Amino acid sequence: MREALARLLSRRFLQRPVFQVGASRSGTIVLYKALGTHPAILAMPGENPLVDPLAGLAASFEFGDEAWYFRESVRLDPPRLYAKLRELVFETTGGPHMGFRTLAKALASDPVDYAAKRHWCVKCFPLEVSARALCALYPEARFVYIVRNGVDVVQSRTKFPVFSGQPFEQHCEFWVQAARKFDYLRQWDRCVEVRQEQLLTEPEAVFARICGHLGVDDHPAPAQYVRTTLVHSRGDVSTQVGVDVRKSLTERAPSHEGWTHGQRETFRRICGPDMERLGYAMSF
Repeated sequence: MREALARLLSRRFLQRPVFQVGASRSGTIVLYKALGTHPAILAMPGENPLVDPLAGLAASFEFGDEAWYFRESVRLDPPRLYAKLRELVFETTGGPHMGFRTLAKALASDPVDYAAKRHWCVKCFPLEVSARALCALYPEARFVYIVRNGVDVVQSRTKFPVFSGQPFEQHCEFWVQAARKFDYLRQWDRCVEVRQEQLLTEPEAVFARICGHLGVDDHPAPAQYVRTTLVHSRGDVSTQVGVDVRKSLTERAPSHEGWTHGQRETFRRICGPDMERLGYAMSF
């Protein structure tokens, strides 16, 4: 019964996911939460690391020299298999019974707002082949990719409790690997690229582009969320609401100010080429 109701509640937007992609400490959380304030977008809880491997199953049938082998050997034709994979992607994102509790909570919170939903959104980390497979599963899928200056990502990781114990060099390598892993999204017509610094300084322009990409009406709520909500400030304070985010950020010292000479040289060596490739100037 719950699953049947969830199918009914998600029927309008089930086939139109928005996959938000980005490295940790790149502004993914604030962007994701802001997207969820748009009346046409249902932001599902948290992130889903299973999106990539589930899409990889579809990739086995779509791409590569052995696609014929999978199509001939698996006793389930691709359309039926893809229908099951779509359900798994949605259910592992929203919860059991086709995300019933997530959907019911959203409906109870604001029935009028829920009636306007046309997309659902999940934060995930797909490789290129998985992203292509997601488009086979969901022909109307769209992607939003957020990029952040490597200096700021590395500094944020050194302050964030989960990562702070890692060597400085490892933080640098993380940013480079993520920048290269998701680089395919930057020129893809399925994706809109967001620069974290522009998200904070010109959120209205950023969300106008995103809304245009998704084919939904622009709305002031996402930009207002970004302007007034400071999410996980470098990991050392809790989320703050009702603040002037731009003012708070401009009052901070430059991210690299406390780095040693050795750390700056390490960053230049590891991250320099990708900083230049992405159009970020070295500020030291």
